Amino acid sequence: MPERRYDAAKGDVAKVFGRPQDIVDADDLSVPEKVELLRNWELDLREILVASEEGMTRDYPGNASEVLGDVLAALDHIGAIKED
Repeated sequence: MPERRYDAAKGDVAKVFGRPQDIVDADDLSVPEKVELLRNWELDLREILVASEEGMTRDYPGNASEVLGDVLAALDHIGAIKED
């Protein structure tokens, strides 16, 4: 049985999905799966940004802060960001 994209992406979301909008548009993922993958991606990006601020470099294709903004926009689009 072929591995689902969701299962493959749990280890490294960015290796399976090129951009956050690809997760939003994915017909093979449920909303909770989309939220989980986007939250995982958000955490990874935040860790990269913190490491960068502390002088520890870590390779990331593209601009991590821009991708983080795209992840947050994707989470908002699917209703996963609640206003206080």
